[in-house]
Amino acid sequence: MRLPFRKEKKQPDAPVVNAWDTSEDPTSAPPAENQQVHNNAANHPNDTANGGISEKTEQPPTPQNDPSSPTGSKTATPDPNQMHTRGASIDIPPQEMTPPIKETSQQQPDEWHKPSKARLLLRFWQLIAAIGAFGFQVGATPYSGQDMPFSKKGLLYYVYVIDWLSFLFSLFTIYVYLTRRFGKGGKVKRPISFLLDAFFAALFGVGAFYQFALYQCPPGGYDGWCNFFNTGLFFLVSLFVTYVIHALWDVFGGLSCIRSRN
Repeated sequence: MRLPFRKEKKQPDAPVVNAWDTSEDPTSAPPAENQQVHNNAANHPNDTANGGISEKTEQPPTPQNDPSSPTGSKTATPDPNQMHTRGASIDIPPQEMTPPIKETSQQQPDEWHKPSKARLLLRFWQLIAAIGAFGFQVGATPYSGQDMPFSKKGLLYYVYVIDWLSFLFSLFTIYVYLTRRFGKGGKVKRPISFLLDAFFAALFGVGAFYQFALYQCPPGGYDGWCNFFNTGLFFLVSLFVTYVIHALWDVFGGLSCIRSRN
C-alpha cells in the first residue's frame, strides 16, 4: 500500500545496450592504464614500497618478438617474384671493358740545350761585316773624289745586294737566339740552316773571287779609293769564311745522330 506523501527512490537508468555496437562497455572493464599500474605494483613490490614507479617500464611485445603472435613465430621469407621485380627495376650501369694497359717504353724527351754563344758571336760579326763590306765600297768614291776606275760595275752591284741579304739573315738568326735563350722559341731546323749558310757562302765566295780577279786595286791607288775598296773586300772575304764555318757546323751537328749516347 502506497503511503501518502512518501517519496519513492529514483532508480538509475539501466544502460541501453545496442546490439550493433561492438565497442566495449566502459563500466564492464577497468581502464587499461589502471590495469597496467596494478600489474606493475604486483610484480615490483619494492617500487611500490618506495612510493614510486620503477624507472624501467616494460615495452609492449611487438609482433616479431611476441611468440604468441602468429606473425612472430614465423620468419618472413621474401617472395621470389617480388625479388625478381625489384632486381629488374634497378638500373645497373653497363660495365665498360677497358683494354689492357700495355707497358711501352716511354721515350724520354731530348734535353734542352742552351744555344751556342760561339755561333751568336759569328752572327754578330756577319752583321757587322755586311755593313762594313757595303759601307766601305760605296764610300770609296765620296772619300777619294774619284769615280770607279773599273768599267765593269755589275759585280759591285751584285755584292751590294748580297750584303743586304746577309744583314737581314743575320738579324733573323740573332732574334732566334734571343727567343731560345730568354724565351720558349724553337731553333731553326738544321737542314734549313745548312742550306741557307751554304747558299750565302757560295754567293760571297763568287763575289770575293771575282773582285780579286777583276778589280786589281793597289793600296793607296786612285787617291785613296783603293784603300776603302780593299777594306770592303776584307769584310767580304770574312763573310765567306764565317758562312763556310756555319755550314760545316750544321753538317757535323747533324751527324751527331750516328753517335751513341751514354
